[in-house]
Amino acid sequence: MGRDQFWKDLMLKLTILHGFQVTENFVLDPMHTLLEGVVPFELHCILTQLVNVKGHFSMADLNSRLHSFFEKNSVDKGNKPPTINPLQTSQTVLSPSMKAVQMWSLLKYLPLFTGNLVPADDLHWLFLLQLCELVDFVFAPKFTKGMVAYLREIISDHLRAFQSLCGHICKLKPKRHFLLHMPTIILKNGPLVTMRCLCYEMKNSSFKKSAGVVCNLVNICKTLAYRHQCNAFYLRLSKQYLRMSSVTVGL
Repeated sequence: MGRDQFWKDLMLKLTILHGFQVTENFVLDPMHTLLEGVVPFELHCILTQLVNVKGHFSMADLNSRLHSFFEKNSVDKGNKPPTINPLQTSQTVLSPSMKAVQMWSLLKYLPLFTGNLVPADDLHWLFLLQLCELVDFVFAPKFTKGMVAYLREIISDHLRAFQSLCGHICKLKPKRHFLLHMPTIILKNGPLVTMRCLCYEMKNSSFKKSAGVVCNLVNICKTLAYRHQCNAFYLRLSKQYLRMSSVTVGL
């Protein structure tokens, strides 16, 4: 079964569910749309221009500053991005593949450790700063109607800038179309940060670790489900699932 046919069948099955309509869906995950869709694609386009075309810095300089920055910085140290491979024209995203939090961390701090290497009026540099502002707005915990109107303008300007700077080598993807619906979804359902899958996908690491050590090749799904239930039962009995009601700050 092809990928397109899979999604068509999935949408057909979802439309059977009571209360769900594909054309009336006002729920959108910003993690998959931005951090695993738009951001790695556009960062590849931006860095290709800054490194390979304009030569403002090399990938060796970028990786050196990246490692130096996170060695001296304790914030987001657990989300440190890996060493970025040389940019290839045959690829469309950065490699190696990163987790969503690693891509978010790279986007946030990239202007800090490369800003003095790029002219302030460089169009691709301004496009990068605009992308940072867009992501910050989308993940904002609260919105006013004025902020939503401003976000709508940011998205419009960003798509025009992408078409102008990268349209000759890249095509608009469906996830960029989703950006146009974000302001409307925020007005209807509130901030998109409440719809993100980051907290839910954290469970994937425990399943991956278990799958790597068990020797069950017959029904791995049953084994993982059994282990997960045992762990959840243990946490409930030991009350480790409860959050601390107070926080004590040490000297």
